[in-house]
Amino acid sequence: MSFTPQTPHLTIDGIIEVYEDGIFQGIVLIERRHEPYGLALPGGFVEVGETVEQALVREMKEETGLDVEIDRVLGIYSDPDRDPRFHVATIVYVAKASG
Repeated sequence: MSFTPQTPHLTIDGIIEVYEDGIFQGIVLIERRHEPYGLALPGGFVEVGETVEQALVREMKEETGLDVEIDRVLGIYSDPDRDPRFHVATIVYVAKASG
């Protein structure tokens, strides 16, 4: 009998801060088109072969059209019940819109 480990999916989310003339204007949210519906931070799955930082930059561009500069890690969230689809471990970054 072989053992197949089950591990959480690794995801990233970004809090994208938007500034105009150096003045904070707010953050970017997306509206989910699939379950779980509602407003959310942009983010997604880390792909094999990329760093979490590369995944963040890629996902922010894909979901918002914005280029970002990473500022810092805000936190890591891994509650098994946080996502109703499956267990995820999420690294949340704060980033600034740069494009």
